[in-house]
Amino acid sequence: MSDLRILLVEDSLADAELAKLRLRGVGEVEHCTSLSAALARLADANRAAPSVVLLDLSLPDSRGLATLDRMLAAQPPPVLVMSGEDDPAAARAALERGARAFVKKGDPRSPLAQLVREAARGSAGPRWVARVLLVEDSHGDAVLAQRALAASDARFELTIARTLGEGVARLAEGFDAILLDLTLPDCVGPETVTRMRAAARELPIVVLSGADDAEVADRCLRAGASAYRQKGSIDPNELQSVVARAIERGR
Repeated sequence: MSDLRILLVEDSLADAELAKLRLRGVGEVEHCTSLSAALARLADANRAAPSVVLLDLSLPDSRGLATLDRMLAAQPPPVLVMSGEDDPAAARAALERGARAFVKKGDPRSPLAQLVREAARGSAGPRWVARVLLVEDSHGDAVLAQRALAASDARFELTIARTLGEGVARLAEGFDAILLDLTLPDCVGPETVTRMRAAARELPIVVLSGADDAEVADRCLRAGASAYRQKGSIDPNELQSVVARAIERGR
């Protein structure tokens, strides 16, 4: 057993047990069911301080980002926020306030144990999760892209739109990059890039196409795509790298 001490602040016994299961072998988990109990535990000078705090945002005595604000005011060890909601805006706000990471409860893809270890040893700063909009009407191709990005240590959060029109409409939600199919129900070919570029402004666009066609690739790049990759020939590591580089160049 590691010598890490993890303070888990969670009022749901089921969620607490699941977190403990995922943290087995990582460290000793101490469980509080309210914010006031957790703050009292942190203030207890007669007990060893926790290495990390895992904080649910919906507690009996505090809800939402105010919970995080009150916890951070106590100058705790690194705080990782856990939430039952898939709320990108809340995730961004939590990271901006000083949370080390934002983890969706019950999501087996999130590397909770690794995040706790990194936070405890101080090797990771706030973990920015890049929001990616995938515009893809093929369910199979969307699943493959989702799995590829999910394998990247939770650095990407994927939202799927099935048509160009839906993708354009969802841009207002705020994204860091776009993965764009060229064969959609409402638009086909390089024109898809032209129309998305007009709506997305400077947002990086990575084209994922079923066609291995140099001319089409060139037209897409001239229309404003940041990169062009053929579906089926790109492995998860390459996809992650292409998206990350596109985001970095766009900053």
